[in-house]
Amino acid sequence: MTASRVLLAALWLALAGPAAAQTLVVGTATQTTSIDPHFQLAFTNIAPLRHVFDPLFAQDARQQLHPALAVEWTAVAPTTWRIKLRAGVRFHDGTPFTADDVAFTLARAPNVPNSPASYALYTRAIEAVTVVDALTVEIRTRAPHPTLPMELSTIGIVSRRAAAQATTADFNAGRAAIGTGPFRFEAWTPGERLVLARNEDYWGARPDWARVEFRRIPNESARVVALLAGDADIVEAVPPNAVARIRERADMALASTTANRVILLAVNHAREPIAQARSASGEALPDNPLRDLRVRQAISAAIDRPGLVERVMLGEAAPAGQVLPATYASAHPGLAPDAFDIERARRLLAQAGHALGLTITLIAPNDRYVNDEQVAQAISQMLARAGIRVQLEALPSAIVLQRGNRREFGLMMWGISSETGETLASLHSLLGSEQSAGGRGNGNRGYYADAELDALIAQASAAMDPDARTALGRAAAERALGALGFIPLYFPTNTWAMRRALTYAPRADGYTLAMDVRAR
Repeated sequence: MTASRVLLAALWLALAGPAAAQTLVVGTATQTTSIDPHFQLAFTNIAPLRHVFDPLFAQDARQQLHPALAVEWTAVAPTTWRIKLRAGVRFHDGTPFTADDVAFTLARAPNVPNSPASYALYTRAIEAVTVVDALTVEIRTRAPHPTLPMELSTIGIVSRRAAAQATTADFNAGRAAIGTGPFRFEAWTPGERLVLARNEDYWGARPDWARVEFRRIPNESARVVALLAGDADIVEAVPPNAVARIRERADMALASTTANRVILLAVNHAREPIAQARSASGEALPDNPLRDLRVRQAISAAIDRPGLVERVMLGEAAPAGQVLPATYASAHPGLAPDAFDIERARRLLAQAGHALGLTITLIAPNDRYVNDEQVAQAISQMLARAGIRVQLEALPSAIVLQRGNRREFGLMMWGISSETGETLASLHSLLGSEQSAGGRGNGNRGYYADAELDALIAQASAAMDPDARTALGRAAAERALGALGFIPLYFPTNTWAMRRALTYAPRADGYTLAMDVRAR
């Protein structure tokens, strides 16, 4: 080989980067808690496991439905959906995909033992599943349920043959991790990395990458450093303070969009007094002050949302007054973020009998969302100006969830993203009461209960007429936000950074999908 050809070969390898290597390294902020696709209904599990387990329907970057394992879906009656399945699809072990696997999956998904967030939320409407033939299934619901296809888009389909006798431990070990997805399971080290290999027999578009390695790098700065050092090809959840620096790099690219996730304060609505809400001097109170709407209104009015966005998030967010940003069809056009008004906050506290103030415990994650601990610190300072002394406990997100599930908080900073792009699903999750149809929402950590809200959500969820559904959904949102069952703060911006040789269409759901990362 001549010297010029050697130089050209070296230049090609340098320019080709990750595409030439055929391995994509993704720096993630979080990682799945299990390889069992039905173990936990959570963003952290749905995104990585989507590579292995296809759903019936796929959501694009704007959460619009498209065919996946299902090619047609029709409401043949108000309570019956007929679904036609894709022909010629095989599981990773070579087993043909059929309607029987769909029926098995829908029976399994809501019944996984020890699930911290059950898929029953999205299967509760189903009364029966009938296998019509090998490629047709009918699903009968207890009442009209227009959002069923969107809800089913969150559920990965598993093989009856591989999973019928399998436990979550079998999935975690890889023995049962057999889907129809564009990648096959290769290895998983909990809390560290997930390794996948391309499914060469995939029914859909062939991914660019023969191998994908998801590396968990929870520290925001460390993720950026890994990218700039060449240890990762693309990273998610880029912190605002790194955006300008990456934008200046000719060898790097950015992709961003407003998230479908709202960062919020969950409120403890317990009927009995709670230790996490006390007098200004720290003494026990005869009741829980957070049950008083005026106290919740005072907390909301004391929070300067534009200030949080500009000073803490450096503009990489938008103030929130509801659960979805205005770009979503189910968002309420009349629900604006509460105005910052410190004097109103003080007046409301005084009217509620707390002129001297309150002491409230706030638990918040320090490793889950971009700038989460800094946001919690800023909120604590804002509330202090209104006379609410905050005892902030910024903790790893796993501990925050544990304490949240035990209701060991006055206020809890957390986020909820809409896997279905629907306001109603988020309201049911956050505020559905224990006595409501379908059970308490999987995100209701504050004992909130409102029979009228439950009824509105149930009515809206069953309305097949789009206009009636919209009207009922807006009424539910008005009631929920008017009562401040939770306090919305802001919608973060989802930002990815990557080598210039790559492209990625930013997703509102925040999913990092290797099959959508392309070499230029």
